Amino acid sequence: MSKKLEGYLKKDVQKIIMLQLAKKHLVTIGIGLTITLCALPLHSQAAGLEDGLTSKQEKFINEIAPHAVKVQKEHGILASITISQAILESNWGESKLAKDGNNLFGIKGAYKGASIKLPTKEHNGVVWVGTDAKFRAYPSWYESLNDHALLFVNGPSWNPNLYAGLIEEANFEKAAIALGKTGYSSDPEYAAKLIELIEKANLTKYDTVYTEPVSEKAIKAAGEVALKDNCFIWSAPSGTETAKPMEKVSKYAGRKVSINQEVKLPDSNILWYHIHQNGKSIGWIESTAIKNFYQSEDYSPTVDTLLKTDDQNRLVINMKVDTSELHKTRLVQTEQKAKLAQIAPLLSIQSFAW
Repeated sequence: MSKKLEGYLKKDVQKIIMLQLAKKHLVTIGIGLTITLCALPLHSQAAGLEDGLTSKQEKFINEIAPHAVKVQKEHGILASITISQAILESNWGESKLAKDGNNLFGIKGAYKGASIKLPTKEHNGVVWVGTDAKFRAYPSWYESLNDHALLFVNGPSWNPNLYAGLIEEANFEKAAIALGKTGYSSDPEYAAKLIELIEKANLTKYDTVYTEPVSEKAIKAAGEVALKDNCFIWSAPSGTETAKPMEKVSKYAGRKVSINQEVKLPDSNILWYHIHQNGKSIGWIESTAIKNFYQSEDYSPTVDTLLKTDDQNRLVINMKVDTSELHKTRLVQTEQKAKLAQIAPLLSIQSFAW
């Protein structure tokens, strides 16, 4: 961490401590729970990570990371911030509160009637003092992480926008500094410890949230690749976990391709098609980059003779038609041709075979 950043983090230390004293250590937040603003003494959990994570530390991160990613999707709080806070405040999940109640952040009260009573320490601005408190007991890590996220989303009753600088902040350093300025913790080095831990444990890898398709289906379709600038063929639909740009769409402009899969992503009207030619996969392409699109529930377009134009400027399509009840190659019956002509009256059928 740079000295400039370190100095910036320490700039508001006295203001934060005074804010803590003004809150009298506890605050009732808008969603009807209380949390200890002064958590247990936070030692630098990043210390000793120069040689890498222990198997126990890796296990803890692997257990809570999927929940932290889900929280980020739902509430806009970086997974790296959530994970680093959980590490600091539960000592890698080893605190008694974490073990007995799945409570990673010291949230007080009861969760759906469940709670545990434990001794704790709070800071009065000068020293740590001991006290007993009733803490929420959660059925799993996720409920603890989600409750904690709701504190940030809803804010305390006296200032609902207290944590606004944290929500949807994409830079973990800025998010940590914003959190530190709120007086969330009485530890003046709290933000610095989060940043150090995120960097040493490489927690930013969990901040990239991938899109999950809302629908996936196999289709029988064909089309022609349109000429589009700044558009790519992808290894998977863009935004999904394994997606990487491979080649520009312009390389395939004008090519006739078959389409065997369709994927729809949330918050988008664009479909993604898996295209191939001559039995070879090309990749995934946006539906807007396909023209002369044809789809059928009953017929599978061939690739090599697909989408030709006859002398009357009509599309001529060769189709494979499943007549496998006889397991023989034969021409499609006239009535089948007529049926297809009714479905797509602008198409002229050149030939059919199986």
